[in-house]
Parts: sequence; structure tokens; C-alpha cells
Amino acid sequence: MWGLLAAAALLWPDHLSGPFDGVPLDRTAEAVLVGVIFPALWVFHSRFLATRLARASIVALLVWRACATVLFVQDGWCLRFEPSRPYAKDAEGAPHAWDLRADWRAADPACSAIMTRSYSEFHEFPVWFFNLPPPNDSWPAPEDLPPEATIAMHVRGYLSPSSSGSFDIDVGPGMQTAIAIDGRLSALPVQLAPGVHHVAIDGTLTGTRWRLVPRWNGAELWSNVSATVQRPSIASLRVRSWARWIPLGVTALILSAWIASALARVGHVAVFAWTTGASLIIAWLIVTDQVMSARWAIVALTAAVFVPVPPRLRNLFGAFLLIGVPWLTFVVVCAAPAIGRWVLYEFGNDYWMYQRYAYRIVMQGYWLEGGTPTFYFQPFYRWIAGLLHLVFGDSSVGEWYWDGACLLAGSLLSFRITRTFAGFRWGVVAAAAPLGVFVLSSARDLIGRGLGEIASAGLVSMAALCAISSGARQLKVVGSRQPLNRGLPAVPTERPLYVSNRWSTSRDRRTGAAIAAGVLGTLAFYTRLNNLLMALGVAVFALPLRVPVRALVRPWTWWSRVSWRTAIAVPAVIGLGLLCFAWRTWHYTGVFSVFHGTQRYIVAIWQPGMSLGAVAYWMGHNVLLVLTVNDPPRFDVYASPVLIGAAVAVLAVLGVPRFRDLPAAAVLFFFAAIAGAFIARGWTYPGRFSVHVMPIACALAVCGVASLFRRGATVSKPHSKGRTRVSARGRHMGRPLQNGFEAR
Repeated sequence: MWGLLAAAALLWPDHLSGPFDGVPLDRTAEAVLVGVIFPALWVFHSRFLATRLARASIVALLVWRACATVLFVQDGWCLRFEPSRPYAKDAEGAPHAWDLRADWRAADPACSAIMTRSYSEFHEFPVWFFNLPPPNDSWPAPEDLPPEATIAMHVRGYLSPSSSGSFDIDVGPGMQTAIAIDGRLSALPVQLAPGVHHVAIDGTLTGTRWRLVPRWNGAELWSNVSATVQRPSIASLRVRSWARWIPLGVTALILSAWIASALARVGHVAVFAWTTGASLIIAWLIVTDQVMSARWAIVALTAAVFVPVPPRLRNLFGAFLLIGVPWLTFVVVCAAPAIGRWVLYEFGNDYWMYQRYAYRIVMQGYWLEGGTPTFYFQPFYRWIAGLLHLVFGDSSVGEWYWDGACLLAGSLLSFRITRTFAGFRWGVVAAAAPLGVFVLSSARDLIGRGLGEIASAGLVSMAALCAISSGARQLKVVGSRQPLNRGLPAVPTERPLYVSNRWSTSRDRRTGAAIAAGVLGTLAFYTRLNNLLMALGVAVFALPLRVPVRALVRPWTWWSRVSWRTAIAVPAVIGLGLLCFAWRTWHYTGVFSVFHGTQRYIVAIWQPGMSLGAVAYWMGHNVLLVLTVNDPPRFDVYASPVLIGAAVAVLAVLGVPRFRDLPAAAVLFFFAAIAGAFIARGWTYPGRFSVHVMPIACALAVCGVASLFRRGATVSKPHSKGRTRVSARGRHMGRPLQNGFEAR
């Protein structure tokens, strides 16, 4: 709950403009700190939210936001655009920018956006609506888009200087403007006396050479004088100059204390040095335009295996520090130029369709319809795109951040599977592998592009992590140095770990994790309908990762270990999601179906009249398209870990020694991931149909390589019931490599 309250406090639009004034996050500092660092801290260091400082600061910021909404008029000026041609289906009057501070729920908004910063060039203006199609839903005509489009602009607001000064506005050559001060047309620059002055700017915009930079005494206006949408009261003007520092101070307190708490939790010089050094090197390579070297630096993160990591950090948090933080640095620095700038999408492509549907959902209120009665284009990503625009405004930087987070989720899933089988250091290699494959293969151009495949892959990876967590056994009280999971197969660890009962995983939390796995799996299916079987395959993680493939033929040895809450909850929740999906289709079309109106019958491999030979050929072609990460299929050395992982999965099922000891759940999940390739084919955007298999394939590839280096474990006689001691011969890279399911 406190995480949600913190998000609400940080994102709530403040009436006083400043560095942390809530959505839209269109400045660099707030986009990075609130849009990236805050979610990362919430996920990986949520324990800070239990402190009194955190809760008091969150409550204080919420109270301030509420008081500012009541006590102050909105900072900035009202900016309204009026296109010369109709611009969207069912639209009336002025278009909306992605700005919650404006009349975003009004059919004909008085303000398209609130101007609280200068616009130095065309892509900084809040005119994202150029991405919308004409009312007949056809392709835009040349006169609908810049540079041939003509649009009227109206700016209204108040300027309240405390002393006399010179007011001027720098406009671009593509703008013809008339400016009135206090109702009188004025030539600029103009001298203004202290007091409240009404400002009106009317203009016609053509081409792309736009610029709108208000100035006060030659400096930028916004940081030197009070500018408001409505006439401010005299009392509010007296406190505005210092009151705007309150949200900045509270936000800085929350984030700085949270970051300090996370660093204290790290508490290890070598880990901190690696994380900082790797991140700085990657950032420097990108800033100096050595992007290809930065991509190779992602692969070089595998060198983190040589970092001495204390046992308490040999977990997901440690993997995030070693691999995740440098990866997010790569994403943030690559996406930095997009902050506060909109993109004109190439019309007719999938990503353009998602953008137009996102506007119809959020800004025009078609939340259930989703833009169309049926989903010829994939469904859920249009909602994701709309919500990201609500947070980051007209900019598409949020899609960069979201894609980066989803790829990181796949990386951590690969780590989680591999760590259980082969140890922490092999897990680090597995965490870096899918990221390395992505940035070097043909899929590298997909990030931030506005397609749903990465989102679906990330959601299904999150679902798998939740499913694994939901199957975790209750930890024991160990005041007497009792090992974890007494009576269960030993989990490989660097050294014996002991925890107190306050960290025990409750049954309620495991049930919640199982339900969350089902919900995330459902959303993954909604985002990419091809991934239905993979979403259902998340249920295989009801089987503990310590159960090897070779044990599947002896179900009595693992039957009692299955997490039935996961095995039941995941398919049950996904089944409910399918019913809701079919009901929505029936509501708009009268047909109760999941696939009615989709591309199901177009992309199906089997078509009426097709011979079995042709079906087999296209199945093989499509599977190779997925595994080679290329369209048409061809061998790519950068994508070889995906092919190796597929080969390892097949060898494991065939019972080949060493490979048959791989985790059964991981192997089965791979086949669930690849199953869709036997049913439906895809084309365009190379790599898009391979993203979802990269994490599990890389995990199996690393596990397969690790199994070749394993030395046989010797087992001493049990000292007590259910306890086994592994000798030094059973260790590799500092980790006991006994698979833990059955002593040999």
C-alpha cells in the first residue's frame, strides 16, 4: 500500500511548477528519478517503506499536493491548438496533448496543454496529436502532417512580476503571431510594471521551424517571474516564490533517504565498485557515440562472476546490482534525448496503430472498447502506451523505460532458474546472456519502438518469477542454526544460509504470488495473443526447480512437492481472463469468442487445402525464424545462445546424461514458449517473435554448459533425518553442484 501511496504522491500534478511537480515527467531529473529509480527502489528495496521517515514523508507530500491544488491556481499558460483539418474520429474542438493538468477529460478542452517550459524547437511543442488519423480512420493526407499542415495556436495566461522589467517572446520563422498585453496589441519587447498582467498570444503555425521562448529581462521567463493560467490572488503571489521549494525538498528527502538505505543494504565495496564502474563506462560510451561498444559492454557484464559477492547478496537483489543497474543505465542514457520531445510515427505501422488507439482509450474515454470493437492488432499494448503517455507526456521515453524493465525481468528470470541449478556465478552469466543476445542480434531495434512483443515477454517473465516465489517452502526458525527447508532436498548455496522467522514466507503471501502470476500471465496473453500457451506454461513452475527432467517419469518422487496453489491459481486466473476477453468481444460484436476479429486465421500455419508437407515446412520455417532471431531464418552467431538453449532442452527430454539433470520446470517452460511457433507464423520487424524465448533459452544454454563442467558430488551418511552434507568434491565455482533432488 505504501508503495502505491508513494507513487500517487510523486506523480500527482502539482499546481506549482518545479523540478518534481508530478506528471507529465518531461524534465530529465524527474523522468529519471521518478520514472526509473523510484520503481526500481520500490521493487528491489521496498523494506524502506516500512520506516517512519518514509511514511511521514509520503504523507507530507500527499498533504502538500492536496493543499496546493486547493490554495493555488495552476502555474503556466493555457495552450490551445486548433488544426485546420479534422484530426481524429469522434473528436470535437481542440485536440488533447498528453497532459493531465489540462482539460484531459473534456470533449473540447479549453487547454490542449499547460505550458510551463519554453519550446525551443518543433519536437518540444505538445503537438503529439499529429500522430492521429483523420476521422475516416484512413491514412493521413500530406496536409494533415507537418510540414504541410497548418494549425492555429492560442496562448492565454497571466504574468505577475514583482518589479518592472522587459517582456519578450522569441518565436520561430514558421510562426506568425500577434501578442496582446492586458487586452492591447503590443510590439515586443515591452516594458511591464509590477502587478498582474494578462497575456494573449494568437498565431498560425506552418512548416516545422517553430520556437516559443518567453523571456524576462533577457533570461528565460519561467524561473524569474510568476506565470499562471488564471489570475492569482495577491496573498498567493507572496508565498509562491518559496512554497514551490516544499515539494522539491520532500521529494528529495524521500528519494535520497531511499537510495541511502539501499546503498547501506549493499554494504560491500566490491559490489558497489562494480555497479558504479560498469554503469559509468556504459554511460560514457553512449554519450561519446560509441553505442556498439556500449552493446558489447552489456555482454562484458558477465565478468561480474569475478566480483566477490557476500552470501546475503547472492539473490535477485545481488543480480540486479551486478547486471540490472548497468543495464538500466544503458536504457536511460540511450533514451535521454527523447525526454520532453514527441515523435512523429510512420503511419500504417503497428506502433502507429497502438498510439492512435491509446489516444482513443485515454483521451476520448473508450476504456473498454480499446479503440476498435475487435482486435485485429494486438490488444493490451494500446492501454500500456496510453498509461505511459499519461506519466511521461507526449514523449515516448516511457516506452523505452518500460521495454528496458521488461527485458530486465527476463534477465532476472534467467538468473533465478540458473542459480538454483548451477549456483550464483552461473546465474550471473545467465542474467547477462539474454540482454547480450538482444542488444547484438536483429532484435536490438525493437526497444522503445512501441511494439508489444517485449511487453508480453516481460509480463510472462514476471509471472514466472511470481510462480516460482509462490512455490517457495516455508522457511524454518533457525535459532539453533538449523538449515533451511529441513527434510527437503538441499538448495545449492555458496555456504550455509540461516534466516530468522521474521523473513518467513507466509502462506497468504504465497497465495497472493500465485494469483499475481495468473494475472500477469493473462496480461501477457492480452498483449500478444500468440503467447497464450506460454502464459499457461507458467503453471509448470508449481514444480520445484530442484526437480530434474529425469524424475518426471517417477511422479511419486515429486508429487508431494508440487505447489498446488500455483498449479490451480495460474490456469484458473488465465481462464477467467479468457472468459472476460470473450465477453468483451460479444458485447461489441455479438460473437462470444476470444479470436473473433483477430489475425488468427490469417497467421495460422495450417490453412484449408494445404498439404501436410507444406504445413511441416512452414512449421519448421517458423520455428527456425524464432530460434535464429532472423527473418528469413539464417544462422546468427549473436543469437546462438537461443539455438543452444533449444538444443539443450531437446537433449534433456531425450534423457542424455548430464542434460537430463536440468530443472524440469525450465525445460517444460521452454517448450511452452516455443509452442506458439508451431501454430501461427509472423513476419516483419526482425526479432519480434523471438524476444519471449530469449530468457528461458539462455537459462537452459547456461545450465547446459554448467552441467558439462560439473563434477560428481559425493554424499556422506545423513546426520539426521532429511539432512545431507555435500563434500568439497561436489563444489564448482564456490557452489555445491548436487542437484538437490536426489543424491546419487
